[in-house]
Amino acid sequence: MVVAAINPADDYQVDELDPALLDRFLHITVEPDVKSWLNWARTKNVNRVICDFIAEYPNRLHFTPADGGIGATPRSWSKLGNFIDLQKQIDNDILFQIIKGKIGTEIGAQFFSFLKNYSDVIKVEDIENIVKTESKNTDDIQEIADKIYVLIEGIESIQKTELAEQLADKYMSTPNKDILPFLAYLYSLDVEIAHGFLKMYKANKPEEYRRLADVDDKLNDKKLFKKFVQLIK
Repeated sequence: MVVAAINPADDYQVDELDPALLDRFLHITVEPDVKSWLNWARTKNVNRVICDFIAEYPNRLHFTPADGGIGATPRSWSKLGNFIDLQKQIDNDILFQIIKGKIGTEIGAQFFSFLKNYSDVIKVEDIENIVKTESKNTDDIQEIADKIYVLIEGIESIQKTELAEQLADKYMSTPNKDILPFLAYLYSLDVEIAHGFLKMYKANKPEEYRRLADVDDKLNDKKLFKKFVQLIK
């Protein structure tokens, strides 16, 4: 299948195609999808701060300011990630100018504030630390999950799904690896979010999905998957 892409004429300075050429295409309007972009960004090692910001503020992936000035696009975010990779080598004042120059003043100011306070953002390491601490006191996965739930309760569902995907990438790609942090995290999620993630996970990575189910069966009598049966009922 041959696909051609063009920016809409009302948003960009582009030449209209003539009617004879337009008539030879099937026209479909495509909007940026945050989940798809985050999946792509992980495979391309786009800076983690960029990914976490978009996970928290998904409406910023594609943003055009009211004055029609510099805005944010999926492409500009990935390019900005190259500068954020070099953050320690760039003076803060210069970095702020780079950010504004890449994604605009309005979003740039918000992102720069997020960047400065990034230590407060919930990360995979925070989940791992809870599991490491709590597993010394209990073997009950749900008890460990309850501690994780307190940590993640206030964040958006897309951020929760993004953390699940990061944990899956880290713990399920290597056979025989202890996957307790990933499993406990799934137990901590609201059942609708966990079900949505695992439905997608089963479709995309069936072998890893089956291994996860086997581990849940051995460690906790498949209570995670029994939640979904109850949800369906």
